[in-house]
Amino acid sequence: MAPYGLYKWDKRIGEINIYGLCWLVLAGLAAPVVLSGCGSSGLRMVSVAGQVRLNGKPLEEGTIDFQDPHGNAPNAQAVIRQGAYNCQVLPGRKKVVIQGFKVVGKERASRADPDSPLVDRKEQFLPPKYSSPTSTELTADIGPSGNRSLNFELKIP
Repeated sequence: MAPYGLYKWDKRIGEINIYGLCWLVLAGLAAPVVLSGCGSSGLRMVSVAGQVRLNGKPLEEGTIDFQDPHGNAPNAQAVIRQGAYNCQVLPGRKKVVIQGFKVVGKERASRADPDSPLVDRKEQFLPPKYSSPTSTELTADIGPSGNRSLNFELKIP
């Protein structure tokens, strides 16, 4: 029978070899996926920034969502604060969905805790022609180098 220390050492080496082999296989499988985005032929995200104005004034708070019209590319979303937004988007033609939020009252931060602090309750108020993914009228063409000033002028009665 081998001394205890030697047996433990041999077992440890066996585990390292098995785990090492597993990691090597996983790395070999993952490398093509990771490297497929590298090089000049892969699509790259570009910066898009701008202003969203509602009836001539900056939209105080909201979101802007750039969507591929055919659903073949990921969406990009940004928060709108005081009319300004900035995000990373894949180039191409996009549907644009803008939602605006306004404070309509107060509510508890947690409905389960009646002692939780009061916070602003907000509701989306823009019409579907701006705020609905299925009926938005807004579009944008994002160039391969991005758009430094992509502004939207919204009008509601």
